[in-house]
Amino acid sequence: MKISLHIERLILEDMDLDVHGRERLGQAVRQQLVVGLAQQGLASDGHALASQRNLNGGTVSLVDADGPVLAGQKIARAICRGIGNGDRTQTYSKE
Repeated sequence: MKISLHIERLILEDMDLDVHGRERLGQAVRQQLVVGLAQQGLASDGHALASQRNLNGGTVSLVDADGPVLAGQKIARAICRGIGNGDRTQTYSKE
């Protein structure tokens, strides 16, 4: 199965990243999405999800100490919760 996912905009409030940090975050999101969706697949209502402009992946707590890679992984896990076949109630938090 081939999945094509387009993220038009990712808004991170109060997270100060330079260009290199944003690139690392984006790469971490892409890599974790591949892993997460390969493990759990799309939700059974995946076709209905395709027409949605927004999705709710739950709460993600990001702190500057996470760094761009861990932050990207957390974001991807939230996306997988929104569109994947796994537990949609799980939250990832590191305070």
